[in-house]
Amino acid sequence: MNPLASSLNYNCVLCFYVLHKKW
Repeated sequence: MNPLASSLNYNCVLCFYVLHKKW
């Protein structure tokens, strides 16, 4: 798997989690 893609995926999940927590 591409490390960059994995990092982006992790970032997306983290962002989604933070957004959900924020709201």
